[in-house]
Amino acid sequence: MSKAPTNSALRQFISQHFNVPELTSFCFNYFPEIGDEFPPDMPKSLRVELLIGYCQRRSLIPNLLTALVREREKPYKQTFPTSNSPKPLPQHNASEPTLTSSFNSHPSSLPKEDDNLWLHPITGKEMVRVPAGIFLYGEDKWSMHLDEFWIDKTLVTNADYKRFIDANPNYRVPFVDADWAKPYNWNKQYRTFRHEMTDHPVVLVSWHDAQAYAKWAEADLPSEQQWEKAARGTDGRIYPWGYEDWHWQDKHCNTSESGIDETTPVGQFSPRGESPYGCLDMSGNVWEWTDSLALHNKYERVIRGGSFLDSLLAVECHSQWSSNVNFCEKNIGFRTISRHSLFLDH
Repeated sequence: MSKAPTNSALRQFISQHFNVPELTSFCFNYFPEIGDEFPPDMPKSLRVELLIGYCQRRSLIPNLLTALVREREKPYKQTFPTSNSPKPLPQHNASEPTLTSSFNSHPSSLPKEDDNLWLHPITGKEMVRVPAGIFLYGEDKWSMHLDEFWIDKTLVTNADYKRFIDANPNYRVPFVDADWAKPYNWNKQYRTFRHEMTDHPVVLVSWHDAQAYAKWAEADLPSEQQWEKAARGTDGRIYPWGYEDWHWQDKHCNTSESGIDETTPVGQFSPRGESPYGCLDMSGNVWEWTDSLALHNKYERVIRGGSFLDSLLAVECHSQWSSNVNFCEKNIGFRTISRHSLFLDH
């Protein structure tokens, strides 16, 4: 039975048949969101990797194949003679730009419902699937197997947390009586946050607060192993985007090097900073509570991801720290995990 080209074969094909200017134009015309993220000096191999990863996470591989047939039909059919190639779109004048709107107007080229994305029925948050299998864990990259799970695509935001607060009118709101906490404090009387912080990650929440939210959502906090796999995929990469030399300096994440010095809206560094599964802010912005006990201290839990106060070493995917379960800090937030199957019978 014929199959679509593998990602490895696509990488080789695109690298062979597109030079840098052609690839830049191709991305701008068909996938402008990723095309706009290419700095002038980015290597072609990295452009290809980002393009395929972007399409993979959004189930846009059918769109990519259709675009490749349209732009390189002869070499495509020679390279993949037995694949389930998409039907080529009508020919266009090569001297005229290919408009994304024209490409997307063909229903046959549009992806079907994404099997790797799920809307949580209680929180309303998008969750992404992390398949079962082995990944490389820790700085020493040990092989470890995890069952499938789903994880919030973004950190829990103030808007997300407000749903939990509204559903639990007697639960305390995030508030610390200190000058450093003022930008992030909620109004205790009106039980809400400052409007401009709507899409920022909720902070000033203890591990117990994160657990209470997760219980309300019929979810859990991730173990540090689950968190790490969601951040780095299976190949042991150092950063979610996979390359040592392309990080915060090119707007990949919010760390001390960025000079922002405060939280940022979740997804501000998308798509460049996304993990292999499409998770956002896995490096920087705020640390994230996990359900894993810290070594040698039963009153602390492991936190992952680094924050806007930390440097490049703290935001590596394998980096970890711990915090007292009662502490409420301006640079610690959280996200949850779930088993999609638990809701199928609801």
